[in-house]
Amino acid sequence: MPPLPRPSSGPEVLSVYATENEEEIGIRTLVGEYVEKGTSYGRKCYQKTQLRPEEMDVFIFYWEDPDSVEFTGWWFGDEVGGTQAWSRNPATSQRPPKTGWTIPWDGEVRNELCVSSKMEKQSEEKKQALARMQARRQEEDARLNSSLETQWEQRVEQATEKCAEVELDARQALEMAAAVPDDDVDACKEALAALSAQQRALAEVQRFVAAEGVAAAKAPPILKKDLLERACHDDSRVCTSSTPAAC
Repeated sequence: MPPLPRPSSGPEVLSVYATENEEEIGIRTLVGEYVEKGTSYGRKCYQKTQLRPEEMDVFIFYWEDPDSVEFTGWWFGDEVGGTQAWSRNPATSQRPPKTGWTIPWDGEVRNELCVSSKMEKQSEEKKQALARMQARRQEEDARLNSSLETQWEQRVEQATEKCAEVELDARQALEMAAAVPDDDVDACKEALAALSAQQRALAEVQRFVAAEGVAAAKAPPILKKDLLERACHDDSRVCTSSTPAAC
């Protein structure tokens, strides 16, 4: 069985669009899709396919005038080589240039007017849509990270306060124990009880900080190090001896 013939790609289609001022009369007349139709001076011509009821035919074509450089180049006109023209580009390229078109034809360049193949335009629109989607996603991520950072900052602050509080209480208990006379048994018992209570408080805070350290693995990177470093000072400063005098 012979191979099936490849489908014809069909005539080329151009897309003419404006990055701004699209409703301006001089630009609005030109904006739309153009389909390949004939040639002029070895270059393809294109005819606008989307016309409003009040609009004239519009062609994109190349023209050469050996007697005047002013009339050589690419044109938007009502017919190929016609006298009614809306825009001109002095380029002599094989295809209509993307930008550099003047409006009116002998006026200033209007860079907002663009000419490209329909496929290129669709590809560009897809890229722009993807860029917008990525930008929205980044904005959403930024808002989420901001909320998470606020929550983690509060947790870091809470861990810091707990550590500072237990450290202060432990220091006071050590100072009181150090001031107890060796021969005052009752005072020694009270000091030892106070030290034991602080030791339990320290252990509780250590468990709290350890749990926060595990949770910190899910924190925003900017806060991970900060939270993990929020540990109590060396608990060796809390006496574990059975007698205050040994502290």
